[in-house]
Amino acid sequence: MSFVHLHVHSNYSLLSGSSTIEDLVNGAAALGMESLALTDTNGMYATVPFIQACQKAGIKPIPGAEIACPEGSTAEKAVLLPRNRAGYSEICRLVTARHLDADFSLLEALEGVSENVFVLTRCENQLKRLSGRKHVYVALPSGVGHQGRQQRYYCRSLADRCGLRTVATNDVHFLKPDGHFIHRVLSAVRTGTTVGTLPEGAVAPPECYLKSAAEMRDVFRDFPESLRAAAEIAWACDVNLELGRSRPPRFPLPQGESAYSYLTALAFEGLRRRCGPFTREAHETLARELDVIERLKMASYFLVCWDIVRFAREKGVPSLGRGSAANSLVSYCLWITHVNPLEHNLFFERFLNLERGTPPDFDLDFGTEDREIVLDYLFEKYGRDHTAMVSTISTLRARSAVREVAKALGIPESEFGTVVKRIPHFSSAANLEEKLQQNPETRNLPVEDEPFNTILDVARRIAEFPRHVATHPCGIVISPEPITDFMPLQMGEKGLEVTQWTMYPVEDAGLIKIDILGQKGLAVISDTIRAVERNYGVSVNPESIDYLSDKKGKALMREGKTEGCFYIESPIMQQLFRQAKCDDFEVLTALSSIIRPGVSNYGGKQLYLKRYLGEEPVRYPHPSLEEVLEETFGCLIYQEQVIQVAVSMAGMTLAEADGLRVCMSKKRNWHKMESYKERFFQGAREKGIPEPVIEEVFSQIESFAGYAFCKAHSASFALESFESLYWRAHYPAEFMAAVLSNQGGYYSTMEYVEEARRMGLVILPPCVNKSDVAYTGKGRELRVGLMQVKGLRREVMEQIVSKRDAGGEYRSVENFLDRVAVTKREAEMLAKCGAMDTLGGRRPEILWQVAVTLERGDTTSEGLSTRRAVVEALPVLDDLTFEERMAYELECLDVCVSAHPFALFRSQIDRARRLRPIVDSTDVGSCDGQVIYCLGWEVTMKRVRTEKDGRVMAFVTFSDERGRIETTFFPDSYERCAEELFKGAGPFLLLGKVEVSMRVPNLLVERVALIR
Repeated sequence: MSFVHLHVHSNYSLLSGSSTIEDLVNGAAALGMESLALTDTNGMYATVPFIQACQKAGIKPIPGAEIACPEGSTAEKAVLLPRNRAGYSEICRLVTARHLDADFSLLEALEGVSENVFVLTRCENQLKRLSGRKHVYVALPSGVGHQGRQQRYYCRSLADRCGLRTVATNDVHFLKPDGHFIHRVLSAVRTGTTVGTLPEGAVAPPECYLKSAAEMRDVFRDFPESLRAAAEIAWACDVNLELGRSRPPRFPLPQGESAYSYLTALAFEGLRRRCGPFTREAHETLARELDVIERLKMASYFLVCWDIVRFAREKGVPSLGRGSAANSLVSYCLWITHVNPLEHNLFFERFLNLERGTPPDFDLDFGTEDREIVLDYLFEKYGRDHTAMVSTISTLRARSAVREVAKALGIPESEFGTVVKRIPHFSSAANLEEKLQQNPETRNLPVEDEPFNTILDVARRIAEFPRHVATHPCGIVISPEPITDFMPLQMGEKGLEVTQWTMYPVEDAGLIKIDILGQKGLAVISDTIRAVERNYGVSVNPESIDYLSDKKGKALMREGKTEGCFYIESPIMQQLFRQAKCDDFEVLTALSSIIRPGVSNYGGKQLYLKRYLGEEPVRYPHPSLEEVLEETFGCLIYQEQVIQVAVSMAGMTLAEADGLRVCMSKKRNWHKMESYKERFFQGAREKGIPEPVIEEVFSQIESFAGYAFCKAHSASFALESFESLYWRAHYPAEFMAAVLSNQGGYYSTMEYVEEARRMGLVILPPCVNKSDVAYTGKGRELRVGLMQVKGLRREVMEQIVSKRDAGGEYRSVENFLDRVAVTKREAEMLAKCGAMDTLGGRRPEILWQVAVTLERGDTTSEGLSTRRAVVEALPVLDDLTFEERMAYELECLDVCVSAHPFALFRSQIDRARRLRPIVDSTDVGSCDGQVIYCLGWEVTMKRVRTEKDGRVMAFVTFSDERGRIETTFFPDSYERCAEELFKGAGPFLLLGKVEVSMRVPNLLVERVALIR
């Protein structure tokens, strides 16, 4: 074996390495190297993609790590390489200790390293303590010139004194010499400096690129034994992680039970309790599912998920199992999901089948705070060594890349700040110049001028580079063996351990991820129920309520009054409800699916609506599909229907049909896709179906399968939507308070407050004597919570409430300030927004009292007497005007409590109305075909690209004092209006043509102007 690089950093040496895994592996292969090590600093984040890339390139992977001492201690480090599988796990545990152990000592850790791990270091303290060990090597540096040679000779003499061998290393940080500049930029970002002020030791030397074997022989020509040692170590390293082997979690079983027997007993008991006397079909379906689960060794996985929802139900915590798991009768019988697949024609094979090559997904939703209770339970029950949150890697996207590069190059923010703000969110920096030119709102940015040209060029070269580790929003893994046997752990931002591997590598290792998601919709329902119980002294059993038959909730749905309701509050859903007059569970399930891009691609959305409303006859592509497509009026809508069509029309097995769906949805294997296509066509031909019909159906499936919804997923969400509607209909104040307290969903806080006003609720300002931290509602009143006051610390909010509860209401400004430790700024914000109005005096007088009281800090009796005298001597001040109150509300709360924000611009609006006829939102529907003027405050905007030519258009919702206006900006219009729309939220003067479709109006905007 020729020379092997044993000390290599990829860009997963966060903000240091400047080359990707693929580039390094392909570079090593191009240099003719038979092996390569990966030794990222304090991390093994890229182990799996590194192994996969090496396998693809035909070279041997050596997954190791460089462990560096914690910040603030001496700059010691060591490279660790695994001799075998046991050594690999040992390294994982050492990297974990480096992150989790506050008293971690690298020197002490190295003393305990076994001979299963090679240690490469040139730190003198380490070498002296590790003298004479066969698995420890002195790493000779590859520095150039006289100084480099001196370092190598010194290290060899140190090796001789310690009885150790030497090994040639290069501390690779970039693929080629020109990568050094990017390494310097990344280092500046990491250290918070600029490329011109980098601290000593923060940057690798320019020679730390992936040198060829010939270059390394030239550098180490005086040390041939160190070159041989590198090859010998690489040859000795032999690690097989057995990727792809299934490793489901272990469930603690009652004595005498197997996972299968216990699951079977629970499932049949659940079937009896949820379905009553069950049919033969139900019995056979359940038995068939259990057989598949057993054959795939997934019984313990189902039991773990059952255990989670069992715990939640015992604690009164609502949950929602969603996704394809709702296709399973076993899941339903275990209370993991709540949609009966027998009633709704759902197929288990969509979730799990014998031909499926990947583990199934369980997605379990809980309220945001309830989720933390569930996570604590899992970590306690299954052990912190077997349980961890899955990580996600935060990468340098367009905005962050441009911002950080500019700062690293020493460019003042005043020169690039406005540019960064206009870069589209979530864009990649890889093709940023092209995207900026495509978007009307950024087309005129000076990207070709310096310094922007250089900034964008560097940002492009570090696009999607890993920046830091974060916690996956929902993924948790429970391992049968200690997780550190497979990968290191580190601490997440919420105090729970996270895997260093992200979701896909975790799955590649055969470990099964469960998604435990904190969902605002469930939190809103839970908070509403608690408020109802508190306000009216009742006990609510949510499982006893027939949500699907509630007349008030159905009426709201038909009218499209669903704002705040989970999953169905977007403008497009509200429009569909008004068009379809929908109040049915099956139709709601379909409506939430037809808005997906795939269904729209073949015109399924309009077809479904027209056929549902009886405006067009139902037509089936072939008689064999009538039963399959009957519930959706002949339209393909769901992923499950892809399976049914393949079975009915082509005679495929359910497992084969799901394989076809997977190929279409993920497009991973085109050869396999062609095989499925041939199977579909051949099967349909054998049934005598005409070729044009086969082509039509297959083309329709292919056009939407990758973007279609799983019906079970839509149905699960639809159940929760009906629950939301019930609480909004019957307890509107409590419901909207919960929506606002949980920071809403689709809309801004301002819009939810306006919706509450439209619902007839009285909006009350925050009040130190009445408000809780969160919003509260009762009857027809909605009280703004202290949480809405800008700049008010959480501990101060809680102190206001707790001291009021303990000592009674605050009697005066002085009494409040004596009891609550607020800053002057906090007290002023409370006074301005009206939260101190009950303490006596007008708002300007309260502000004076705050200023006098907090500026005179003498608390002696004489000082207090002087302070009271000053306060009593204050003159009577004029109260605020209505407009001034509104301005203070907007400044301090970001919402308008007293009225719609139009009230702030009354004179401008009145002038606009005098100059031209203005149509109010409630009258737009009567102006079909007319060109009209409207006034609107922007509520929400959704930008999309046209399918034909990729141009940008937008759907924007506006509101006025009477309601909302839905508008469309087609590409030409959006190009004209984009810059104006980005100037503010309103008020806007809109000019456009009204188009009414199925009784729902839409304004096709031609011109827009911000009036101020």
